[in-house]
Amino acid sequence: MTSAWILAAVLGVAADPVGGASAALELLETQPAHLETPATFIQDGEEVRRSEGILVRVRVPDPDAFVPRATTDPLFVYGLSVCRRVKSPMESGEAIVLCPLPARGEREVLWLTDRGAIPKMLRGARAESEYQKANARGSSRVLALKRPPAGVAQATFRDLETLRDDVLQRSRKKQPLKR
Repeated sequence: MTSAWILAAVLGVAADPVGGASAALELLETQPAHLETPATFIQDGEEVRRSEGILVRVRVPDPDAFVPRATTDPLFVYGLSVCRRVKSPMESGEAIVLCPLPARGEREVLWLTDRGAIPKMLRGARAESEYQKANARGSSRVLALKRPPAGVAQATFRDLETLRDDVLQRSRKKQPLKR
């Protein structure tokens, strides 16, 4: 019995074996986003503040990996930056993350670390090693994700909390990220 089934039994809802539906990290939707108040991200082990990003909705191959345990959940990383998770995939198998746009020439790949990765430790050779481990697992951990072309309409939010509130409300109503 998986933790998703146990959680479903405790909450009294139907269990949906979403992890078995696809063994790949699957891109569902993207939406360029602008924050009037920049958010803090960890990029190559250092804190940076960014206003421009991309909201990404993905289906994860193993939602059970995000059930709280005594270690950190897997991290979503875009290029060299740890993304801000807006919605956990634990219940539905779908995660929504805010990724800062990668620098020109930086790897345009969204990938998942193993459990226990520490954001500020993802730099240099260690980050490359983690990426190579994820890449060795193929589509279950790595997803090509191109930066949005110039001129594409973006959603504007006052700050990260406003973005999170809007996105979670839209998610509960089964609405797309795009406004």
